[in-house]
Amino acid sequence: MLERRSGTLWDVRTTAQFLALVSLLPFLPGGCFGAPARTVTPPARDATAALQAALDRGGRIFLPRLPDGKCYRTRGLWVNKSGTELTSDGACLEAIGPGPVRLQSPDGDPITSSAVLFISRAAGGLRPLLVKISGLKIVVPRQAASYGIAVFGDFVTLRNVDVTGAPVDALVVGGRGTPPVLNLTVDRCGFLGGRRNVVSIVSSIGMKMTSSLLTGASDDYRAPGTDQANGNPSAGIDIEPDDPDDPILNLEIRGNTIEQNAGPGILLALSTADGLPHRATGIAIVSNRILSNDLATTPPLEGGIAFQGGQADGKGVVSVVDNVITGNGGAGLQGHPTEGTVMRVLASGNDLRGNRGGKTSFVRIGGGSHLASAQLSTRAPHRSSIRRAFQTITETAQVTTKRPTTKYPIMPKSRLSSQAQKPSSRANLLEAT
Repeated sequence: MLERRSGTLWDVRTTAQFLALVSLLPFLPGGCFGAPARTVTPPARDATAALQAALDRGGRIFLPRLPDGKCYRTRGLWVNKSGTELTSDGACLEAIGPGPVRLQSPDGDPITSSAVLFISRAAGGLRPLLVKISGLKIVVPRQAASYGIAVFGDFVTLRNVDVTGAPVDALVVGGRGTPPVLNLTVDRCGFLGGRRNVVSIVSSIGMKMTSSLLTGASDDYRAPGTDQANGNPSAGIDIEPDDPDDPILNLEIRGNTIEQNAGPGILLALSTADGLPHRATGIAIVSNRILSNDLATTPPLEGGIAFQGGQADGKGVVSVVDNVITGNGGAGLQGHPTEGTVMRVLASGNDLRGNRGGKTSFVRIGGGSHLASAQLSTRAPHRSSIRRAFQTITETAQVTTKRPTTKYPIMPKSRLSSQAQKPSSRANLLEAT
């Protein structure tokens, strides 16, 4: 297994791997530059074998839509090949359960493809880069007990993809035992359900989520081996590292609608059982509509945007600019009721009217924070306010390199969500590398 390494050495190795692969992609069979897309027409009843064979070959793949809105039924699919591009004109994939084992965790547990699209390396391989998924609809019935999309590769793009039904999470980014996901782009997607969260971000650098809809977190996920079926974060977006070494850096959440979730609209749960994360800064939440969340009383935190913990040295920054945050059960900007946050919260131009808990509520907040709100007009946010937000996070998102090298833990260690709300090591999703 790979070890988590901090600082410049790991970044140089990752960059070198990326550049080397990019230089080879035009010469690979079915490479992603200019190669024609192959049309795949698998049987609808169980398309697993045909789809997996096409993905294992890699290159550009086109999946045509079935008549009358019918779905291709499939088990979880591994996306291992760099440069794979899966596109469609609206085809539907319906989950029927996990796929084959292609990897093992450090303690020997088999790892299946427990998401419909499981973007990860296989045993003996490298992490996939430059994967693109577009134009698909993914349906996850409750009985499939699956995730929608799991991303453990770098420079991945998801565009015009919908995930519906009852997934554990519609999208999960990074996880235990894995290096951070680099430069994920999620644009114009619809994530319309999640029994634990709609979107879970565990470990990422340079992720962008734009112009998407996130709704329907239901707080009815029961982890294997447990009896508890509520008390999940149940957020539209749960930003929650498992370990202090999990980075959350330069995360942009812009122009999305996040509404009608059982828990908070956005949850920054930047706290773990082993302490605060070493790198959690450069977070920008800009021009979103965060509406009518906190529909249930069972999630542990509430709020339009909920804040807990923060970067360990107290220098983490989150900018909250020109959002409409209204109709939520907690405060518009809600701190953890006992722990608060050590993040420097720079809020401006937000409409915080009409939240049951008021505009803001913090027992503790990072030094230098300001929480000014404004009544938004219907005009688009002025570019200067957004430019100021990104100038601030660029100036402050410095990565500490003088930390001891540690190995990723196997089991989750969240202070916010008990282990019962996380998959066990045998659930296999968050252990892929």
